[in-house]
Amino acid sequence: MREYCVILYGVCAVSVVHALKTLENIKLTQIEKYHKANSDFERETIELDPNKVMQQAVENCKPLLILKKIHRGGVVYQVYMYCVIITIVMQCNIIQ
Repeated sequence: MREYCVILYGVCAVSVVHALKTLENIKLTQIEKYHKANSDFERETIELDPNKVMQQAVENCKPLLILKKIHRGGVVYQVYMYCVIITIVMQCNIIQ
C-alpha cells in the first residue's frame, strides 16, 4: 500500500526510482535468458528491450470484457461488453 501512496501523494522521485529499478530487473532477467539460450533461434526470440517487455505486459493484463448496467423497462441488466480502452504508447526510453 505504501508504494501506491507514493504516486498518490506526489512523491515523483521515489516512483521514478521504483520504475527504473523494475526496468533494470527486467533487463537483467532478459539478458540471463539470452545467455542461457542454446540456439540462435532462441536468442532471436528473446526481447531485450525492457520498455517493449513492459508495454506487452500491460497489453496482456487489460480486460477484454466488462460488465455494463443496461436499464430496460425498469429492470437493470448486467451485460458483457467489449472494453474500449485508450492505449497509451510508452514513448520514454529510460534504459537503452
